[in-house]
Amino acid sequence: MKKNLLNHLCVIAIILLAGCSSNSNSRTQKSVVNKAPQQLVSPPVEQKLKQPENIDEQVTAINSCRNALDSLKQINSGRAQKYNESFNSLVNAASQYNSVRAQISDTTRQTVDSMYQFKTLKLCSDINQALMDSLVASGEKAIR
Repeated sequence: MKKNLLNHLCVIAIILLAGCSSNSNSRTQKSVVNKAPQQLVSPPVEQKLKQPENIDEQVTAINSCRNALDSLKQINSGRAQKYNESFNSLVNAASQYNSVRAQISDTTRQTVDSMYQFKTLKLCSDINQALMDSLVASGEKAIR
């Protein structure tokens, strides 16, 4: 079970990493017309986008998310169950997408990669927030 989960996490990390790096150099800037007619001024060279995190950092982030979910199970099992279903659903959908990813157009791939990157970051943020809220609530009950 753990090995299968790790494989799915690696798939998500690869998709996220690919989403960050695909066609970042495809944008070009147009020349700007100066006030003098027929005189064109070239803009500065395109600024480089931040380099994507490496695959180890992506896997570490996803493992951290999974660990937060495991911790939430110990503190608030009801909320953890909801997030666990979402997490597993996202991993399964990412695995399915990865099986056809190479066959789709660059534009579609960039769009869907970005969607998975957003969904993963959002879900992990929600899990961490739920864990923090549950820990604070637990601490407040103990102090009363």
